[in-house]
Amino acid sequence: MFNRLKPWLRSFLSILYPEVCEICGQSLVNGESVLCTACNAAMPRTYNHRKGSMSPIHRRLFNHTPIEQAASMFDYVKQSPYARLIHLMKYNNRPDIGVKLGQMFAHELDNDHFFDDITMLVPIPVHYTRLIKRGYNQTEKVAEGISDVTSIPVVNALKAVKSHSTQTAFSAYERWKNVAGIYDISNPDLLANQHIALIDDVITTGSTMVTCCEAIHQAAPTAKISVISLGATKSD
Repeated sequence: MFNRLKPWLRSFLSILYPEVCEICGQSLVNGESVLCTACNAAMPRTYNHRKGSMSPIHRRLFNHTPIEQAASMFDYVKQSPYARLIHLMKYNNRPDIGVKLGQMFAHELDNDHFFDDITMLVPIPVHYTRLIKRGYNQTEKVAEGISDVTSIPVVNALKAVKSHSTQTAFSAYERWKNVAGIYDISNPDLLANQHIALIDDVITTGSTMVTCCEAIHQAAPTAKISVISLGATKSD
């Protein structure tokens, strides 16, 4: 929200509450947001989208469901300072981080023509009970950032029909079991013949993403699906 303020008000507030890099803590300068230039350059980017079907994240998902492309911004390691970005976005009322990272990643993907055939952005949903508690869906904020750059519409075509426990402490098997059958399609006709980019914050086993892909394929068999996440673990 800070970055959407009028320039004069943003300048005034920056004197009272200077923005700092969420990785190193250094004060940000004009043109920087969330990350300083040095920490942005040091981000452990995956470049999965440049590896096509040979990328680890593409193979991880394609083993379970057909997808067109897969893109993840950085290698997600819990002990890494970059994992803090996801934690702040989800649990510390920082939806602005999701928007900014979405914008940053969209510029990178757009330069590699990732979006050439994509017609809509569909964020992974959260159950309404979690939405009320958190106040926003973090993946929708990432999608909004991507849309800011690409002008591709964000469509909330998926819904979480059941609540589920947080996945952070689950084993791979428990993750798959935890998300089984919890996603549904709001309007199947809306997805027919579309190329959908599914948006998530982090891909680990891929259980959530695969479950959503399966729901879309079942409801709209003519739809194509690509996937985008901010973080991705290196192995299941």
